[in-house]
Order: sequence, then structure tokens, then C-alpha cells
Amino acid sequence: MQAAEKQYIFKDIELAVLLAFGGVNDFYGFRLPGPEETDRKQIIGALYTLSTAGYLAFEPGTAGYSITEKITWLPEILGNADRILNFTFFGDTAQKMVYGYREALLIVEHDPDRGRGADFRVRKLQADSFEAWFWELPWWQGEYLEDDAAIRLLSEGDSELKNAEEMLKQQLGSMEVPFPDLYEREEFLASIDVRCSAGTGHFILVRQNGYRFLLEKGIKKEVRPYTQEVSRRMPGVLLNYERGGL
Repeated sequence: MQAAEKQYIFKDIELAVLLAFGGVNDFYGFRLPGPEETDRKQIIGALYTLSTAGYLAFEPGTAGYSITEKITWLPEILGNADRILNFTFFGDTAQKMVYGYREALLIVEHDPDRGRGADFRVRKLQADSFEAWFWELPWWQGEYLEDDAAIRLLSEGDSELKNAEEMLKQQLGSMEVPFPDLYEREEFLASIDVRCSAGTGHFILVRQNGYRFLLEKGIKKEVRPYTQEVSRRMPGVLLNYERGGL
């Protein structure tokens, strides 16, 4: 486990032990090893690493450890998250999750294809830093239609854009969450699943007939050309989905 530039890197057993001391036995989006999957040597190793880093403190006279204030924010956010975002990208098997609680966000990344013991990368952000982080993600930035161009092409009945829009609207109507076959299609670029107090929502970015489109299924059911305006609104919508979607 190591920390650099506010990024914390844990082995799965380290994260499981740390969260257990924080009162969190599991959390949505990832599976951590349970007691029956670990041996005493692994647990002792995790305790040593976490205490050396200052995240656990040994309490004399109690024969036990407790989590320190240095890292209490981690189980607090994961255990109380009221906004959860799940990011998927074409050609990338890594999981990227965002957990929100109050004004804090926790970004957790993990690649299950790397097998048992693969690192969990954790970053803590304030909500007002989410937009800058979002624009670092692949596929979501750039390559959008200018707003005026999209309006003009649709009003003029541009066949490629209009036909693509109509085809995607038909597909969206019959899609079943969680769209098991969508991620294998060549037109798929990225998706974001949202969980909040208003329920769940799904945003899917695809390329059809040379254009990018955003499919939304949840509070609303819409197909939109991925325009500059749609792109600009995405970060705010994701953090405040309960206000009505895009």
C-alpha cells in the first residue's frame, strides 16, 4: 500500500481489513475477500502495513487495533454514500466507481481481470473538483457536435444524423438494464450508471453513422446527439441526478 498525490493504493486484503475496522463489511460495486478466503498470515501482514502507514493504531491493554483519524473519511464515505456512479469504457476492463457523501467524493478504481490481490486505487475529491476530474476521462471529452450544427442538421433532415437518432430511439425502447450485450458492440464508447435517492439512471455514449449520441434511460428516456451543450451539462447532472436527469 502506498500514497502519492492524494491517491491511496491498497491490496484487496488491506482494504477489507481497514474497512472492517471502520464498520464497513462490504460496499456496492466491488467484492472484497471475506474471512474464509484469507489466512492468518495475510491478515497479520495487512495489519502491519496499515499500522505502519498510520491508518490503524494498536491500543495497549486492549490487545486490539482501532482506525485512526488519518483515514476515517474512507469508511465514512463508503458506508454512507448516497450517490454512486459506475463508469465503463470501451476496451477497458477496469472498474471505476465514484461514491458521494455530503460534499466529499471517493473515486475507487480496480481491475478484476488482474486477479486476486490486484490493487485498489482510491482518491478523495471535493464535489467542486468533480468536473475537472470528469474531463480527464476517455471518450466523454471532445468530438461533440456544435449546438448550432446539430440543430441545423436535424432541422434540415440530415439523413445520416436523423436515421441514426431514430434507430437508437427504437433500440433504447427495448433495452433491458443492464444492457448485457451493449458493451460488446462496436458502436459502444462509454457508459455511466447512477444510483441516488431518486433511483437509478443510465447514460450510454455510442457512435452511430459517424455521430456521437447519448442515450439516457432512467428518470428520462431520451436519445440526444452528443452536443457541446449536452457535454457541458453532464458533470452537474451526474452529481445531482435526483433533480431530474439531463
